[in-house]
Amino acid sequence: IGFPTGDYLVTSQILVSRDGVKLRGAGSRATQITFTPTGTASLFKFQHATAATQLVQGEISGVRLFGGETTHTKTAIDAVDVNLFLVEDVAIIGTGGRWRGGSNSVGVRTRGRDYLTFRNVSNVADIPWRISLNPNNNITLDHTNFNNIYNIASGNPHWLIDTGCELSNVTWDGYQSWVAGTHGVYWVDTTSTGISYNISFKNVRLENGSDVNSWAFYIDKSTAASIYLLQLENIFFDARKGVYLRNAFSTAINQSFFFSSTNVALDIDSTVQEIEARDCFWQTGSTANISGQRLVYATPKFPSTGALPPSFRYTNSANSVSLPFA
Repeated sequence: IGFPTGDYLVTSQILVSRDGVKLRGAGSRATQITFTPTGTASLFKFQHATAATQLVQGEISGVRLFGGETTHTKTAIDAVDVNLFLVEDVAIIGTGGRWRGGSNSVGVRTRGRDYLTFRNVSNVADIPWRISLNPNNNITLDHTNFNNIYNIASGNPHWLIDTGCELSNVTWDGYQSWVAGTHGVYWVDTTSTGISYNISFKNVRLENGSDVNSWAFYIDKSTAASIYLLQLENIFFDARKGVYLRNAFSTAINQSFFFSSTNVALDIDSTVQEIEARDCFWQTGSTANISGQRLVYATPKFPSTGALPPSFRYTNSANSVSLPFA
C-alpha cells in the first residue's frame, strides 16, 4: 500500500490484521501522516485478526508520523506478536517538537516476537521505545535488530522494558544517539521466569540527559530470571550515572568512555557473576559501588583517580584471594 508525497490526516487507528501488508511512503521527508485521535489510541497497529496468531511480514517505511495534538496518550507504531517485521526510514515527531500527550505517549511499542528490524528511525517522543509482553507467547523479542536510531526522550527513559519480558539475541548497532530523557535503558524485572541472553548495545552516545540521578543502563533482575551475556561496546556516557546491574552472568563493557566527574560509573553486587571491562576510560572523580565481588585482574588506573581501571575483571566467586588495583 503506497502513500505518495503529501500530508494525510488520520483521526482513528489504522489496523493491519493480515500477513504480508507493506505500508510504504515516498520517504520520511516526503510523506507525512498526521494523527489527531479523540482518545487513547495507536496510529498504526499490527496484529493478526485471528486470536493468538502471529502476524508475518508486516512493514512500514518511508513515512513521517506526526502527532497533531497533545491531549491524548497515543502510540505511533504498535506491533503485536509479529515475525519478519520491518520499520525503515520512519520519523516520529509531533506538535511542540515531539510525539506527546496524555500520560506519556510512546513512539514505537513492541509486544513480541522474532526477526524484527528497525533501521534508520528518528523517534522524538515522551517515551521513544517501549518493549512489552507478548500476549500470545512467552517470547518478547528474539533475533531483533535496532540499527541507526536517533532518539529524543522527554522526562522518561529512551528504552522502557516492562517486567516479565524475555529477550534473546537482540542487538543495537549502527549509530545510536540517545538525547535528553532520563534513563537510557530502564528494565526492572520482578516476574520473568525464563532467562534473557545475548543482548548487545554498540555505538551508543548519550547526551544532554535531564536527570543526573538516572542511569545510562539500569537493569535490575534481582528477583526474576537472570540475564546472560550482556555486551556494552563503544558507549559514550554523559553526566548520567553509568551501569546499574543485578542478577547478570558474563557481562562485558568494552572501549567505552564515562564522562561524568561526579557520578557513579558502575554499581554491582554479589548477584553479578563475571563482569569484565577492556580499554575503557573512567573520568577523574567518578566513583563505583562494588560489593560481594573478587577482583581477578586490573590494569593500572588512568586517570589514577577515576572510578575503575581501563581493564578489569570481577567475579562473585570467593574461592581465592582478591587482587588489589595495580
